[in-house]
Amino acid sequence: SRDPILELPDESLLMPIYYGSPKRSEIASLIRSYDKGITWQNSSIIMCDSRGLNSQQQGKNFSETSLLHFGDGYLLAMVRTDETFYTDGGEFVPVGGIGELSSAISMDAGLSWTYPRKTGIYGTPGSLLRLNDGRILASYGYRKKPFGVRCCLSEDNGKTWLIDKEIIIRDDAPVWDCGYPYTIQFQNDELLTVYYISDTNGIRHIASTRWSLK
Repeated sequence: SRDPILELPDESLLMPIYYGSPKRSEIASLIRSYDKGITWQNSSIIMCDSRGLNSQQQGKNFSETSLLHFGDGYLLAMVRTDETFYTDGGEFVPVGGIGELSSAISMDAGLSWTYPRKTGIYGTPGSLLRLNDGRILASYGYRKKPFGVRCCLSEDNGKTWLIDKEIIIRDDAPVWDCGYPYTIQFQNDELLTVYYISDTNGIRHIASTRWSLK
């Protein structure tokens, strides 16, 4: 699991999970609890690539899901989507490659999901926040040069994203090993994004940026 457990108005709990590797490509799934987390049940698949049935290195790996509830069981999921890739130095990375974030919608509180949609956002992983003005903010690590942390807005509940107005929180990370941001908003509309950064010696540290859309 990556993002916090989501509690619905009926007090049921939704936990986004993923599994599968290395025997197959990773599957983004969801489990729920009706007894405040004592037991978990009703597993449902959010995203799965059938091409990866026999190997993690085949097909897309879907993992580290963030959930947002709009009410009446309507959910938006943003899912990390990895594929094999080559680094800037030409090194082939067969597992854990960084790709475009995917999204899906559920209209029955997570029991079933639409087909995955490309968001157009390059990042890993994404975290969703509904802002005070109703817009949706996605925060994500950016593992292309310049490495760092970025955000993107949606004005239509995650159907489309304002890629051309991408918000750069940090672009000074010395290496690609960074990200996993989580953003909160205060009553005065200021935002706080927390994430991790690694130095050139491989030492990680937690950092934060306080900022405003104004």
